[in-house]
Amino acid sequence: MADYAGTSATLTAVNQHMPPGFKQFLPLPFTPPNDFYPDSRNRLPVLPAISPNPATVLYTRPMTPEGTGPGQIRRHGAGLKSLQASVGRRTIDVAILVSAREHDSQYDWTINEAAAVKDGLEPKVIDVIRDRKLTSNLNEKDASLIDFGRELFGKHNVATQTYARVTKVYGDRDLTDLVAVLSQHASEYTLTLQ
Repeated sequence: MADYAGTSATLTAVNQHMPPGFKQFLPLPFTPPNDFYPDSRNRLPVLPAISPNPATVLYTRPMTPEGTGPGQIRRHGAGLKSLQASVGRRTIDVAILVSAREHDSQYDWTINEAAAVKDGLEPKVIDVIRDRKLTSNLNEKDASLIDFGRELFGKHNVATQTYARVTKVYGDRDLTDLVAVLSQHASEYTLTLQ
């Protein structure tokens, strides 16, 4: 369940639509935005296919059509080390705290707030996240990421304008990696419920 909570957040973040010819069985309480590439059916372009390892072909099968799904999405990122070098630990802490707050995860918040303060996250930003205040008095990097996370976890749908705004600030690579952080903490929250 935890893995699927994280996967769901990843798919929602990039507006993953059903592949052509697939019937949508789950009724949604909103109309999904139409900002997607026709080939990937999400907000990220299809990357060139990776040749499978011949030694493992027998034991693998794709669960999604080529160009769609969480595996394709993750390929747009570069990983946590790259994200730390690019945006810094402070911004990663913003993503973690947004996920903790939007899930009302007392444990995740308590463990990570102290680390965020050590990493230089200002008390006013922490207050905005914790108290769900408006982000209008924050810099664009923090405000766009907080608003993105709130929509992702609060509405389970990210508006076209919100996605365009946060992508303009972070770009596809860093946003993909920030989504991985948000998704990981959504997954961990699910595990703490047991």
